Amino acid sequence: MNFRIRYNREKIKELMSSLHKAYELGDIHIVKRVSAMLRIHEGQSVKDISQILGVSLQAVYNWLKAFLVIGYAANRQAYILNTGQCQIPYQCIYGTILFGI
Repeated sequence: MNFRIRYNREKIKELMSSLHKAYELGDIHIVKRVSAMLRIHEGQSVKDISQILGVSLQAVYNWLKAFLVIGYAANRQAYILNTGQCQIPYQCIYGTILFGI
């Protein structure tokens, strides 16, 4: 089954902002997650994305599922976890389970 996922302009701006911040911090994990979501928007296949980013197919599917289920907050939560800025333990645990960080 083939389908295409498209985001609105606001979501693209949020993702691009997250991508730039992740690059600035040198956080390769968030760079890969956000890059995957942007590539999905561009119409690239999950298989191609996983090969380009050097991750498993399942990793891309997991990131996409989290993004679609809880939205941009999923990527933001992963960003918070990786930068050590987590202040609410439940969110930290939830993000850890979701992303396996």
